Amino acid sequence: MKLVTGRSIRMAAALMALATLGAACGSAPTPGNGPGKLVALGDSFTANSTLLPTTTTNGCNQSKQNQPRLVASRLGIADVTDASCDGAQTGDIMGGSTPQINKVTSSASVVMVSIGGNDLGFSDIAVQCSKRAITFKTCQGDYVKGGTDSLTAKVAATRPKVDQVLAAVKSRAPQARVVLYGYPTLLPMTGSSTCLGMTFASSDVPYLRAKQAELNVMLKASAQAKGVTYVDVYGPSAGHDPCSSTPWVNKVIDIPPLHPTHRGQTAVGNLIADALS
Repeated sequence: MKLVTGRSIRMAAALMALATLGAACGSAPTPGNGPGKLVALGDSFTANSTLLPTTTTNGCNQSKQNQPRLVASRLGIADVTDASCDGAQTGDIMGGSTPQINKVTSSASVVMVSIGGNDLGFSDIAVQCSKRAITFKTCQGDYVKGGTDSLTAKVAATRPKVDQVLAAVKSRAPQARVVLYGYPTLLPMTGSSTCLGMTFASSDVPYLRAKQAELNVMLKASAQAKGVTYVDVYGPSAGHDPCSSTPWVNKVIDIPPLHPTHRGQTAVGNLIADALS
């Protein structure tokens, strides 16, 4: 039997403290050294080039601390192909000069997808609504006219495009584990009040919150229909909106507006890794 001395206990405590300090400082995740290949498709909520340090792939800036790299580190995957790009829409995955879908091959063991928000132009909508509130106006009337809600219509129109993306991923990488993940809450989950830097007319807050919920419900339905794993980000992000003390997303006045914070990027990456584990 090995004798445990006071010195060894103190050494173990010191090592644990160093590990805790490293985690708190948010050191950049590095890919693992195990087999497999991870491919990431999506928009700025995946690329998240606002978090330094960054790297550039095919002209798209990406954070070295973003979700694909964190997930790869958690799963021990060494080979990471991150095709995500700021401003990407479903059309950028399937077409354009450098279609993201081309990065998905039969060698992929994990494919991560985050898309749909830019098809609605949600960040632009939030900025526009905030500008209206500053002049004591509302914005819901910009999108609901004659009984027709144009944002609800956009959500419905985006559904077949997301279906097409997921079908293409499964066709190109039939053995891969595929995850589609939604978007974190951009507004407080209840009530109609916000905070400095998140100025909205009180009547617009429930409306905008409902539109984001519709987007996430649509994404979940698409994932279920195509037989891929859906990772709910909206629910777990409750209490972490931009007005909270632990925001997962920055504020409308920030540049760029309504994008993941380091805390949010890490939290969502862990949700995805947990789902894949």
